[in-house]
Amino acid sequence: DFSTPITELPKLLRSLKDSHIAIGVRRHPESQVVKHQPFFREFLGQVFTKLTNWLVCPRIYDVTCGFKGFQRQAARKIFSQTKINRWAFDAEILYLAKKNKCKIAQIPIVWSDNHATKVNLFGDGWRAFWDLVRIRFF
Repeated sequence: DFSTPITELPKLLRSLKDSHIAIGVRRHPESQVVKHQPFFREFLGQVFTKLTNWLVCPRIYDVTCGFKGFQRQAARKIFSQTKINRWAFDAEILYLAKKNKCKIAQIPIVWSDNHATKVNLFGDGWRAFWDLVRIRFF
């Protein structure tokens, strides 16, 4: 949705020289959030990240940021193992990355909310929680 401008791409690509995966982190101290999401959506995103850290992949500071890059070999391995095709997809790929011992770089980014991006906070939220349980235990 281009919430992170394409001008951030060189930073992501540089990180992929030393890491299998690079992910943008809006909460990084060096990040610049130009326009925040509405409070409730941002709050629920932080709750989802904390649940994801607790259940499936600790120490990932921004699970839901869509600005991610993968080295080809890591992408092939991870994406061939995915099962979830919904909102918790990000959590699953990061879980699989950790399980496959991939090195993950977390980089500061410029980010601005795209109001056109829609999430059903309650319906998607419950499905995402259930998917986290599925990732962790199944």
